[in-house]
Amino acid sequence: MLTTDIYHVEEAGNTSVIVEKLNIIIYKGQIVLFKTKTNYIQIYLLLMILISLSFLVGPLLASASADTGVSHPLVILNGRQLEFEVLPTIENNRTMVPLRTIFESMGAKVDWNSTTLVVTATKGDITVILPLNSRTATVNGSIYNLEVPSKIVNNRTLAPLRFVAEAFGGTVTWDENTGNINIISSDPTPSPPVPQPREVIVVLDAGHGGWDPGAGVSQLIEKDVNLVIALKAGELLKQRGIRVEYTRNNDSYVSLEERSSIANKLNATLFVSIHNNANILSAPCGTETYFYAPQEYPDLFVQRDDRARLAKALQIQLLDKLQRQNRGVKEANLSVLRNTRMPSVLVEVAFISNPAEEALLKTNDFKDRAAQAIANGILSFLNK
Repeated sequence: MLTTDIYHVEEAGNTSVIVEKLNIIIYKGQIVLFKTKTNYIQIYLLLMILISLSFLVGPLLASASADTGVSHPLVILNGRQLEFEVLPTIENNRTMVPLRTIFESMGAKVDWNSTTLVVTATKGDITVILPLNSRTATVNGSIYNLEVPSKIVNNRTLAPLRFVAEAFGGTVTWDENTGNINIISSDPTPSPPVPQPREVIVVLDAGHGGWDPGAGVSQLIEKDVNLVIALKAGELLKQRGIRVEYTRNNDSYVSLEERSSIANKLNATLFVSIHNNANILSAPCGTETYFYAPQEYPDLFVQRDDRARLAKALQIQLLDKLQRQNRGVKEANLSVLRNTRMPSVLVEVAFISNPAEEALLKTNDFKDRAAQAIANGILSFLNK
């Protein structure tokens, strides 16, 4: 701190007149100006108080900043600090890092598809596929759950650190003292991926139920047929070691929103809604399968390939087992397809309103074959 005097001078004709004497204090490069020295002691004491407070408040502000969860930890790969154009951040207690920098530093090739918004990285015989804004990724076809979805920051894709590091065989440790993140990368020779795949969960949704009967033109009611097929398909999948959950396993009503919510809360691998069709005319017949993944819904659009592939797998199997007319794979904005966060489809097995197909739906053989087709389509999609 520096104190000095300056003078306020004004011109009066040809004479310079000292109007007043000023005292200034210079503190940290800033000028604090006072007219006289009469209150210098008071000002000096005030400044001392402010300086003391700065030492007290500073650590508190630093602590508050740390508590916001926003920080930029250092990432060290095999002893070398990585440099990023976009700094790593911590969100929801998960470290998000620029994916490309780490993948390429580990010897992987990285490609970005701006149409589907999907990152594909390859190293040896390992292929990683990561859709933007998705909580799922795949490593060599196995589906993995991400606790925080990937996102774009300043034209760079950020993804959860642990998945990024371990996808190609790396190991991650955190230094509690420095906050640094250490990644040890294995030799870039072909090796199986380190991350363990999450449990596969299939949610089967028997359409309608309770006070909602669905279609029916005689004694056969859609809700009953849907439930029988769903339970049979579930048993077949369980025999193959697949965990199966149902939106309903009895004649109860479940809202459309709740059906999606059940699958989302389970973080299911896939969702299949089972229905039978109807028309005011008796002639329409056959089998069709629906999915939904339009570009205007980014969370769905990044799954478009998987949703379409699941629908195709089921349609192929249903046609093979049931030998009904192929009405095709179609896209429709249906609630259970729009609101589920995982690949999802809705199958229309046959037409209750068609006399011939209604007669088939009354037989256990036809329902057994429908259940087998649905199970086979799911297993095909899962590469089981």
